[in-house]
Amino acid sequence: TVLYDVSPEHGDATITKSSSIPFHQRPDAGATYWDDDVLNPGGWVYVSNSEVPFGLGGVGRLKFDKDGHLIDYTMLLTETSMNCGG
Repeated sequence: TVLYDVSPEHGDATITKSSSIPFHQRPDAGATYWDDDVLNPGGWVYVSNSEVPFGLGGVGRLKFDKDGHLIDYTMLLTETSMNCGG
């Protein structure tokens, strides 16, 4: 999976890094919060459910630096079914 970053100034999408983990399917409800990682001061994260059946779901996390640049993608929870935000 290729992760893209969109420039706030120009709206241009550029490749920032590759991930061996594919972005989760059927993203559902999400939330953003400040990143408490000391190596990412001022950064924030976005998490969302993956609403798929048969133990193929979970929760994915996109991590951004203080300037809003995408720096990481990981799965925080795996092997769940039909996660729903409602």
